[in-house]
Amino acid sequence: MTNDNLYELVARQARRRPDAVAIIDRGPVTYGDLMARTDRIARALAGRGLRAEAPVGVLMRRDADLPATLLAVLKVGACYVPLDLDDPPARLAGMIRGASCELVVGTGTLLTALCADDAKRADETLGAELLDVADLLEAGCPVDGADPLDDGCDDLGVAPGGDRLAYVLFTSGSTGAPKGVEVEHRSVVNLLHAARHLLAFDESDRYLAVSTIGFDISVAELFVPLITGGSLLLRDRRLLLDPVALATEIRDHRVTVVQTGPTVWSTVLAAVPDFPRLRVAISTGEAIAPAVADRLIGTADHVWNLYGPTEATVWATGHRLGPPSGTLSVLESPSAAPGAVASSVSAPIGVALDNVKAVVVGHDGEDVPDGTEGELWLGGAALARGYRGNELLTNDRFVVRGEHRFYRTGDTVSRDAQGVLHYFGRSDDQIKVRGVRIEPMEVESAILAVPGVMAAAATWFESATGARSILAAVVPQPGVQLLPRQLHDALADMLPGPMIPSRFVFCDTLPRSSSGKVDRTAIRDLGHEDAGGRVGVQPPLTATERRLIGVWELTLGVDAVARDDHFFTIGGDSLVAVTMMLEVEEVFAVSLPIRVLFESPTLQGLAARIDEAMVRPDAWSNAEYVFPLVEGEGTPFFFCGIDLKMARRGLWGVDCPLYAVSQWAQGKGFLQARSVEDLARKQLEAITSIQPCGPYRIGGFSFGGLIAFELAHLLRDRGDEVELLFLLDATEPYRTVAAPRDKSVRQSLLSRTSAHLASLDGVHGLVRGARNIAKRVMVNVVNLGGRVPTWQWLNYKIVHLYGRHPSHISTRLVPKDRWPAYWYTSLRLAKSYVARPYDGPAAAVFLDEGERSASWRALLEPGTATFIVETPTHGELFAEPAVSRWLEFLRPLVSTPAEMR
Repeated sequence: MTNDNLYELVARQARRRPDAVAIIDRGPVTYGDLMARTDRIARALAGRGLRAEAPVGVLMRRDADLPATLLAVLKVGACYVPLDLDDPPARLAGMIRGASCELVVGTGTLLTALCADDAKRADETLGAELLDVADLLEAGCPVDGADPLDDGCDDLGVAPGGDRLAYVLFTSGSTGAPKGVEVEHRSVVNLLHAARHLLAFDESDRYLAVSTIGFDISVAELFVPLITGGSLLLRDRRLLLDPVALATEIRDHRVTVVQTGPTVWSTVLAAVPDFPRLRVAISTGEAIAPAVADRLIGTADHVWNLYGPTEATVWATGHRLGPPSGTLSVLESPSAAPGAVASSVSAPIGVALDNVKAVVVGHDGEDVPDGTEGELWLGGAALARGYRGNELLTNDRFVVRGEHRFYRTGDTVSRDAQGVLHYFGRSDDQIKVRGVRIEPMEVESAILAVPGVMAAAATWFESATGARSILAAVVPQPGVQLLPRQLHDALADMLPGPMIPSRFVFCDTLPRSSSGKVDRTAIRDLGHEDAGGRVGVQPPLTATERRLIGVWELTLGVDAVARDDHFFTIGGDSLVAVTMMLEVEEVFAVSLPIRVLFESPTLQGLAARIDEAMVRPDAWSNAEYVFPLVEGEGTPFFFCGIDLKMARRGLWGVDCPLYAVSQWAQGKGFLQARSVEDLARKQLEAITSIQPCGPYRIGGFSFGGLIAFELAHLLRDRGDEVELLFLLDATEPYRTVAAPRDKSVRQSLLSRTSAHLASLDGVHGLVRGARNIAKRVMVNVVNLGGRVPTWQWLNYKIVHLYGRHPSHISTRLVPKDRWPAYWYTSLRLAKSYVARPYDGPAAAVFLDEGERSASWRALLEPGTATFIVETPTHGELFAEPAVSRWLEFLRPLVSTPAEMR
């Protein structure tokens, strides 16, 4: 059983139930579809001559191609190196070099960013070839004309499993750099079978998968369902920052199994008292306090506390929490069993999983009696091979005792009379923050790289909510003044989010113990003193700031918060931010999206945003500038500048929700913006508060096309997927950074301009030009009959004369709908916008094959779907028969598949 290649375990389920749903991404992906994708990628990789156990980096967004890529790498006998897209590029580059990756497979834009960052360091290179997964899928298509999604066209064998490497996963290193843990197929396969048995997982279950592949728990999230015939709901981990959205996703998609850390569980359960009932709830990644465990028990039929380091392949032990339900598991034991050793740090971590050996030893490496604290050593089938390229560290942490090999965890535990393990903490300086294992040395090395720092030491502190974060003591160089915000910003380019200190204390020298070692307990005391009574604090200037200080002190466990304090440098992190913003909602009776805090992280800045929301309750309401027009199921479609008549369901006729996105609120003026980019950023805030995670569908009409175009760029820049960008006769960009237009188009523009100037040469030409303009005005007036009153049209034209320089006269002439002012605002923004090329999925509708069409074709990918709707004017695209024609073109691009309805 443990000699299988992980790929083969999933392939068996695909052969057994090819039409069953394996993954819910933006839509359902069947087992047959998944394996067809996998085999196409594997075929392309096999053609590159990868050697056995060749490391392949994977840097991808969370869609169905991610598990397909991982399985493809395993199928051809290579091993994958998971790369977290939220990690700084410099750290990712270090992992790629540290693993000696031959290839990095990923999503195009992410690879481009990685290349751009690597190019900045002239003395270093990645040493790996970068491959876009889209290119691999295309290259792996069968050449004999077979259906590329036909699983029967696979012509590759499956590489052996057993002791062959499956993945190399990097964790924080005690030497100041991440270390790569090498895990073999036999260990992964053993874990998956043990977890399936433990959780009683079957094909009716659905597992929520939100963990990044850079976190080892992703192995269980992705593959336990797939080897069992169940399904997984693939979502971004940012979903954990929105408890209400998380509960909604679980309820809507009938999720039965959820795992996350106790810090997240605590936050989510506090925010959503009616959290949907689960079959299995799992707490893992860090110690779960008994109080949190008691709250978690009521959320599911079966609640588990699962423990395990990366070196023992995700989970090594488990304990079932709460009263038994049904048949007792072999891992279940009463929490108050005779001989139990109480721990205030954590609920019990239980007993070893199948084929895992757990022993509790003293300093001499020999077993200690039950009830005695000692270090936990783990062995058996779960054990990793060791650390990549670091034999010295491997020999230090992996030891042989008798006939068995063990990993020294560094965790202090005891075993009670029933064999249940109880956790008491670390025996060294290692820290765990939200499930991420952190070595202080790596944090300290990054801080020392910041100019002006002479010495640094890192440890942990506990916030008022019970969550642990990083505390750093910093010794500045003589004459240098450092600020927490300055350090925070510098470290953001070097460390992942959980590793960036949330609190800094500054001192002349680092406190040391009598043995000369850094005294981390003393640093925690300094951090507590600093939080409890900082000097020189200026009194708040507003009532909002005074009330907000109370909220921060409550949620962060600090005193004397100052107006210029930065939330993320005095103890805050992303999960504490959720709790804090819930308190803000309660105290101020306003609802602000959590991203407002990330945009305005100082107390003064956030107070100003709160004041704005209280003065204008609708200032942050989606209904003001982004509002629903047509209800429906499936992925929403956000349409910039759409005609409001499209609110009629019969006219829209597309099977997905429709939202209007506008810079112009009816009767409320304009959303103030200095540029198209600024406008798009503000619209993005409202859009993502409605739909927190991708994939996104964005459309735009006229000037709204420019906004939609920039929105698509912003979403992709931050790592989200844009399923479709739809341009409906979008305004032609005045300025671009695209390749030059086709020569014939340029020549056409030049010749037309030259001819027009020539026609105005001399007095007769000017007179003739004036007559032509007058003639066009009269024709337009006549043509407006029955559609727009002549007086309104004239008013519109008169206001145009004042639009460039608003005055008291022009404001009185502006009609109530403020259209001319809107037109000039849009024109001003459009002229300053510089459009970048776009390589994502897109479609476009134009009135003809003229210059506007040519301009957009130069910016979009070759082969982008386009459609010509011949109609007299731009505005008549929303009148019949034009509207029906372009909707017929759009409908198949956005309609929800039948199996999702």
